[in-house]
Amino acid sequence: MGKLVNILLLLSGLLLGGCVTKAGDHDAIDEEQKEFILTKMNDFQGLIKLYREKLNRKEDAKTRYILANHYHSAMDYESSRHYLAPLLVDNPDEDILLLEGKNLLEQGQIAQALGCVRAALSKNPEHGEALNTQGVLLAQQGDYLAAKASFDKARTHFVDEDKVINNLAMLAIMQEDYPTARDYLAPLYARGYTGENLLHNLVFVLVKMRDFEGAEAVLHRAKNVDVSDGLLESLSKIKPRSQLQLQQRELLAKQEVLIKKGQGDEDATPALPLSKEHNNEIIAVRAGQHEKYFRMAMASRERIAIKQLGDRTLNQVVYELRGVTASDDILRIGNSLMVDGNVRSISIAHKDNNTILVKFILKKKLDKLKVFHLAAEKSEPERLVFDFYHG
Repeated sequence: MGKLVNILLLLSGLLLGGCVTKAGDHDAIDEEQKEFILTKMNDFQGLIKLYREKLNRKEDAKTRYILANHYHSAMDYESSRHYLAPLLVDNPDEDILLLEGKNLLEQGQIAQALGCVRAALSKNPEHGEALNTQGVLLAQQGDYLAAKASFDKARTHFVDEDKVINNLAMLAIMQEDYPTARDYLAPLYARGYTGENLLHNLVFVLVKMRDFEGAEAVLHRAKNVDVSDGLLESLSKIKPRSQLQLQQRELLAKQEVLIKKGQGDEDATPALPLSKEHNNEIIAVRAGQHEKYFRMAMASRERIAIKQLGDRTLNQVVYELRGVTASDDILRIGNSLMVDGNVRSISIAHKDNNTILVKFILKKKLDKLKVFHLAAEKSEPERLVFDFYHG
């Protein structure tokens, strides 16, 4: 009996000993659990706070890179570059170079971004994400053949299928080869891919091919039933930028860099206003009547700075959008939106190269107007939303 008691006491001691952990271990486990939850929720602001605290406690290259990556995912490209900068000094690896290139791409610095991505590929020629990003940059420069070759190679290295095939479709759209773009997108859609970019591109392609019934079916299956009458017909009139326009855009960007550095050719012909090429850009505008309110939404590459002009009158509301531009096609769509219920008409026009005025003429006294930015998810555009309530 005595031996049995001793064995039980020993086992008891072992079990208790196995449960003892240091406070630091608990903190590490709690931090890992918190990171897991934040990642699942795509809460990039929470992840940024977590990794800033980590980096504040101890300088670490991996922690710094992850923090910079979370800033990129949160679309704060300047902060991402700020935290990435120390890692670029001493023989950076391909992932660091690629992240810098992706930041520069989002900031519109195409040539510099391409330099970073090519440096990443020189270290690892088989880096699928770098190949995909290189394709995007080459397409931005109008080098379609090289862009397609880069996308095709990215596919062989198992980059996310929806991402690279959507890019191939966009490349076809830029060349106005809509049947090829449809052949890329339709099989993805049939296999269940329903990302916002893919749906937008597929609808656009179907409209350009005059398949309005197919485009409407896609929109309705996506529960996007507040599309106004005439939108599909308006989409059919949009033309993508030509290869020449893209190359001219790149040339203008290079000229601006030279002017900033004081290296411009004295005999060079004065260029068009260069600031417009670096403005934020409205890429889509939509409106529809909901049960309790009328909504108009504007999608843009970056968040739009907005200011209300004057007091709200009985039947008119005017907003000034700053540091933003829009193509003539987008303006035509905005001005041809069908309105109902609360809003009589919408007017969208450039005030100057950097400013757009949006005017709403109301049908009756405004009860409530809600204007807000709809937070963008990864790789999706920002949206500025106007909701008009009455009664």
